[in-house]
Amino acid sequence: MGTIETFCPGCFQDKGASAICPACGYDERSRLSPIALPPRSLLNDNYVIGRVLGRPGGFGITYLGYDLSLETRVAIKEYLPRDMAGRDDDHRTVVLHSQDDTESFTYGLEQFLKEARTLAKFNHPRVVRVRAFFQANATAYLIMDYIEGISLAEFLERLDGPLTEQQALDVMLPILDGVGVVHSQGFLHRDIKPQNIYLTSARQPILLDFGAARLAMGEKSRSLSVILTPGFAPYEQYHRRGEQGPWTDIYACAATLYYMVTRQAPPDALEREKGDTLEPPDKIQPGLSSHFCRAILQALATEPAARPRSVAEFRALLQGRSVVSAADTDPTLAIPAPIRALSVAADTGASVTAAIEPPRPAPIRRSWVPLGAGVAVAMLLAVAAFIGYWMSRPAPIDTERPAASAAAPVTAPPVAGPLTASSATPAAADATSPPPPAATAVSAPPRPVATAAVGTPEASARPPSPAAAPSGGATQTDTPPPAAAAAGTASPTAEAPARREPLRLSEPELRARLREYTPPPMIRQRIRAAVRFVKTSCLIPIELLVNETGVVVRATPKPSSCPRNVALLYAEAASHWRFEPTRGPDGAAVPVTGIVHIPFPPPEKDAPDGVKPPPRR
Repeated sequence: MGTIETFCPGCFQDKGASAICPACGYDERSRLSPIALPPRSLLNDNYVIGRVLGRPGGFGITYLGYDLSLETRVAIKEYLPRDMAGRDDDHRTVVLHSQDDTESFTYGLEQFLKEARTLAKFNHPRVVRVRAFFQANATAYLIMDYIEGISLAEFLERLDGPLTEQQALDVMLPILDGVGVVHSQGFLHRDIKPQNIYLTSARQPILLDFGAARLAMGEKSRSLSVILTPGFAPYEQYHRRGEQGPWTDIYACAATLYYMVTRQAPPDALEREKGDTLEPPDKIQPGLSSHFCRAILQALATEPAARPRSVAEFRALLQGRSVVSAADTDPTLAIPAPIRALSVAADTGASVTAAIEPPRPAPIRRSWVPLGAGVAVAMLLAVAAFIGYWMSRPAPIDTERPAASAAAPVTAPPVAGPLTASSATPAAADATSPPPPAATAVSAPPRPVATAAVGTPEASARPPSPAAAPSGGATQTDTPPPAAAAAGTASPTAEAPARREPLRLSEPELRARLREYTPPPMIRQRIRAAVRFVKTSCLIPIELLVNETGVVVRATPKPSSCPRNVALLYAEAASHWRFEPTRGPDGAAVPVTGIVHIPFPPPEKDAPDGVKPPPRR
């Protein structure tokens, strides 16, 4: 190998004294960009600058470089926002156009260096690798692996038509593997598009341009509509406080797939929010499988709640495999907590990685605080257990009125006797009523003290029987022997289960008792997303079980023509309904059950059937 002076800046082969490289045809006599570093500039005493890769972007320049230590070619990215800075007279040092831009330039530089730390954490064949980073020439540089190939956008431009479904999957599925690794580390890319997917000479796709300064400075200056790529950025990225998460990158991946198979970019998210004009992929390019098109349309939903929640779920939908979503097994599961971008990233004109750095582990310090907290929690649990036991213990028996407490739940024996009207009327009224809870029946078991009030010692030794109860005559209406006999007959009733069988009501009867039907805001949001995405009309039957206090303890969707996820969502909404307690013939509250039918989509009003759709923005 020759010296640095004989290196060809275009391929780093030894070209000798020739002005044109015989290996790659690079001509050193051609005019160079005044904003770029001169060829053969030395950085950090180890890296030689070569030709510019692509075109200089608005926020940085990427060069072909050479690592003198490892004797291999690398890619060198330089932070240089052209709107704020340029070159000094030495053609190397970066200087600001105005001192007013110092704060913005420094902020972007910090994000650029944070990008380097972000990429250094990844070791995946589908994600570009950062070897080193450093500061020099009043700016910063990233040293990355150099990969020979072309971008996916350039590759598609060379073709006569769109890719087939399988060809598109061959490109996107490996990229999804890399995106999944990025998400698992708590980061987002936020600028996935054909220009940022690189196809190597071996046709292996790699995800590039995890930038920092470009989008970070765009958010800081509120110029996101200029920074983002129309058609590939979801609606939440156009807001500085938009809730972003894995679904944000999934939208961009679906938009890239849409572009690969149709050669048309999806409409801009801002336009779709006003009126969605997105056409299904198979309408533009017939022959695509139905599950493939459904997966793309679902991932391109304007509402984040309607998109797949993870890369694994989106991958399964693309391949037509069944997805056991968390909502199918647990309908109460809402959208996962959104990931907020704490910092972002820049590039030669295309990039953006949200560096949501996980908290660094704090140094371990020995302290008595955890032990004290554990003791405090144990004491609180003990106090809570005691209070719970005290509140749930059975009520004490009233020894002053044993007969009155036992006579209430017991049906009077149908025998003729000289009872007065005052004592016969309640017994006759209770003869046809369902038994109340068994707690009152067992509160007054037969005791000798009840029969002792009669004044006959034989009464306590004689087993109770209905025939012996009225033996006291008409003058014994106020004496307790009938109650003692009734208590003796009530002992089998005390062994019956305390829970009553629910009373089945018709749908009008159920709705007449409905008191509250507004679901929580999260469920309302999911219903709005389902209305926008699921284009069908149906009636969902849901069986409700309501306890004695009017609370729905179970809501079960019955088979219908509605999609399963919609039925589960509406069952979850119905579980938040509240009803007026239903009274039985004896006046006690009883559980009820019945089936209600809820229409989908909900009517244009606030009603138990659904949620009023929000106005279009």
